[in-house]
Amino acid sequence: MGAFKFRIHDNSWDYLKEILFYYQSFRIYSERINSFINEDLNKAQVIYEKRKKELENTPDEGEMINYEIDLKTSETLVDIYYDAFIISMYSFTEKKMFILCNYLSRNYPIKVSDISGKGIFKFHKYLTKVCGVDFSPIEIPWNTLVKFNLLRNHMVHAEGNRSIPKSNQQLLVFLKELPEVELMQEGDEFKFHFTGDASLYRLLACSQAIVEYLYRE
Repeated sequence: MGAFKFRIHDNSWDYLKEILFYYQSFRIYSERINSFINEDLNKAQVIYEKRKKELENTPDEGEMINYEIDLKTSETLVDIYYDAFIISMYSFTEKKMFILCNYLSRNYPIKVSDISGKGIFKFHKYLTKVCGVDFSPIEIPWNTLVKFNLLRNHMVHAEGNRSIPKSNQQLLVFLKELPEVELMQEGDEFKFHFTGDASLYRLLACSQAIVEYLYRE
């Protein structure tokens, strides 16, 4: 990448290997897993509907329960995929910010551990206050990442539970902003499901914009 200068001046560090290839890998991972999941889910739905129709006149609850379990398992696989992608993509962004802070800290008496806060907010504070990095050119993707922090935290602590209390308005408002997200109200809670990859690619795009900007001088 001769056209750019990077903040890390280390001959062993390679932009292609450390950053670009990872984003390309996330894209390929998404495409391949999607293909597998769609095939599995479609197959389960076809089998379920076929057996349901065949058993209309001679209902067999035990057999139908087995087919329902297979279908629900395939549907849950979709949720696991989206959760795993978002958590992994967010963690990758956070780790890259930490690595940059840690590298730059050798030039300053104030170290990363001296800064209050956690995660991306701690690293943002270090980069702006100590290293003088201007975040204004990436204000939009940064604000998007901050919102994804709400979703990521919910996913990590909810352990697969897709219900969000009505009182958590910040997260609900963000989910309503995201493309291809389905929200269903059940009493005082909302259940959410992703119906496509648009939200994942939004996170990937904002992460790449942030990381590439921060690493370039």
